[in-house]
Amino acid sequence: MPQHTNSYEPILRQSVGLILVLLGGIARAEFPLDFNGHPDGAPAINNSWASSTCNRDGFGPCSSGFAGYNDNDPTPFLYETVNIDGTDYVHVVIGDPSQGFAQDTYVEGAVSSITPAAANAAHGFNSGIDPLNGGGNGSGNPEKVVMRQLVSDGEVTIEFLKDALSSKPKISQTVTTPEVTAVFETDMRSIDYKDISTAAPIINTVSLTGPNAPEDMVDFNVGTGSQNGHITAGRYTYTPGPGTLGSEGSYTYWEGDVNVEGVDWSAFRDPAQNP
Repeated sequence: MPQHTNSYEPILRQSVGLILVLLGGIARAEFPLDFNGHPDGAPAINNSWASSTCNRDGFGPCSSGFAGYNDNDPTPFLYETVNIDGTDYVHVVIGDPSQGFAQDTYVEGAVSSITPAAANAAHGFNSGIDPLNGGGNGSGNPEKVVMRQLVSDGEVTIEFLKDALSSKPKISQTVTTPEVTAVFETDMRSIDYKDISTAAPIINTVSLTGPNAPEDMVDFNVGTGSQNGHITAGRYTYTPGPGTLGSEGSYTYWEGDVNVEGVDWSAFRDPAQNP
């Protein structure tokens, strides 16, 4: 996959804190999640210190005027606050789908991870200068966020889509080469965060398309080829916590557990890609 992250690193220092705090029969509000600016009819509330536009919409690269950085990063970037149906949301767009990486996020609140301002969005405080070591990672209230992330190199495409506040996401991956086509998808969007009993439907197929593919191994479908299928996707709940807008809560899983506070987020940064 082409390496894109080297040009994104300075921008991500401001925005990855926002990204990380989110990791962890339903009406859908009007969040377009199309990697563009604020939706039609939703006014932007642009405080000079809490809004930035770089390398898009007629603006040039981020420079020393953007949180003190001066390397003229070329990454398309948008940070703004918008009002949708009477509620303020922090809106961040990073990248461009044509460049292989793009993320569009709305988080309820008015300020998010901008040092020295205190966070006032649906997650614990996380420094925009050093987000990988921030204490707010994993603390976000998932019922206060919608987001879409798209990563693609032409052969592998991965999408994370959460397009409603109260529902869980859809996660999908496709691999298409001359030799193989593989599709994985689990769509949890019909399941809310109070439901631990319902497992999400899963698509998991592999087709060998090369001329030397053995006939008895050409196709696999987990729905028909798995003898002892055991699906727990979507079987978890979120309990709001004492933080802003119910953040800093806890997850309960049907099986297993994840300690988001124990994750070494700095391990996700490749120094070779971010000198």
